[in-house]
Amino acid sequence: MGFVIDGSLDRHIAALALLATLALGGLGGAGLLYSLITGRFTRARRFLLASTGLGTVYVLVMLGFALTSEERSLDPGMEKHLCEVDCHLAYSIERVEPVAAPATRFKRVILVVRVHFDEQTISSSRAGDVPVRPNSRIVLLEDGGGNRYRPRNEAQLFEARGTEPPLLRRPLKPGEKVYVSILFELPRDQSPEKLLISGGDEITRVLIGHENSPLHKKTYLSLPPPEPGGTQAQNRSRAPTRAPRPADSINGPNPAS
Repeated sequence: MGFVIDGSLDRHIAALALLATLALGGLGGAGLLYSLITGRFTRARRFLLASTGLGTVYVLVMLGFALTSEERSLDPGMEKHLCEVDCHLAYSIERVEPVAAPATRFKRVILVVRVHFDEQTISSSRAGDVPVRPNSRIVLLEDGGGNRYRPRNEAQLFEARGTEPPLLRRPLKPGEKVYVSILFELPRDQSPEKLLISGGDEITRVLIGHENSPLHKKTYLSLPPPEPGGTQAQNRSRAPTRAPRPADSINGPNPAS
């Protein structure tokens, strides 16, 4: 099974570049402040130019990676790897199940997503049996017209329920796989086309090469053909999600494009 990383630059290099820029910028700012306090205005101007130039270079490099990136839609079955600190979590679409619903102008569909802690990507500094807790996630369904929809069962996916972690943030051990069912609602005249799953942490917006950075193209998961039998999918929709079945509940906030 093939896979693609969520970005155009190794995450460790991107993180080091950001940290180095912040550290050097901080030193420049401290030097600027000290020079102003001691009345060394020529030196203060140099610190200001150096700090400004460093920040400008970082932004230009980030935009350069973004503008040369390409949008990708992975074939059904392929994995999209999201990089954690010292390992990868792989996401792929197991199947698509239409949900039988009353005749309205909206329709529902369940995407069964497989989440896999790829043990082949563990850093040498990480203990092999330590579970990883996934970072926050962005999940959006896109139809053929380019409209985007949030999951209807967002609360289950992203919010803890008592002692139970959110479905998309359950700790996983190396090699472990779980199946999470995500419910979407979209206009009946639109067809779901691809799914975006990406990191949801704000820091990713300023990482060089990350798909969340400004103007960077995204990597999507293409949807396989839906399984027949919408009524059956609806009847099974209350099964547990630790096995490859639809969600145990399909109630949640309304989607938005």
